Amino acid sequence: MFDYDNLEIICWRCNREKGDNNSFELQYNQDYLSSLADEALARYPTL
Repeated sequence: MFDYDNLEIICWRCNREKGDNNSFELQYNQDYLSSLADEALARYPTL
């Protein structure tokens, strides 16, 4: 919690939503990675 590498700047809305919910970060990362994958597939369609 107090490790410098653990600090991250987020907006008040995201911070409020996160609260003490430790699963928030996992869900956020999953959503982010899914959107990256979708964008990559749209940009580079398979043959």
